[in-house]
Amino acid sequence: MIESAYDWRWVLYALLAAAAASDIRSYRIPNVLPLAVIGALVVAMIFSAAPAEDYAAAAGSGLIGLGVGYAFFRLRLMGGGDGKLFAAAAAWFSAGALLSVGFFVSLAGIAVALAALFARTRRSVGAGAGDGGALKAALKTRVPYGVAIAIGVVIASLVPAQG
Repeated sequence: MIESAYDWRWVLYALLAAAAASDIRSYRIPNVLPLAVIGALVVAMIFSAAPAEDYAAAAGSGLIGLGVGYAFFRLRLMGGGDGKLFAAAAAWFSAGALLSVGFFVSLAGIAVALAALFARTRRSVGAGAGDGGALKAALKTRVPYGVAIAIGVVIASLVPAQG
């Protein structure tokens, strides 16, 4: 995590929780939330008197995150709101930390996808769908990937940076 923003990470956590809750509720992340994540980072850096290098690192990481998010959106692996949230959250980290952010977001994504699949399968079986019908319905399960982004980013921010 960018050092000058570290003491403000609780604001990031609150905004990620709001994005995750919105994604669970409606499978949408309003544009205002990624914008608020970026705005909170800028405010944190201003109040922390961050050096110019931190601003450059945040911009670079945000652009890398935007590229990754856009690629995953184009491949239909995540929604547009998920990609924007990932890019905004990536800006809180140095470029060297983005690999661990991606790793933890991916692990959280697997866990969230399995939980959604399990819940959908239980609902389908409980509703009387046959085994084959339950599996087909479960495989069409939408995944609120904003939850995985929130979990993965929080974990990445708590893991000490390797240097």
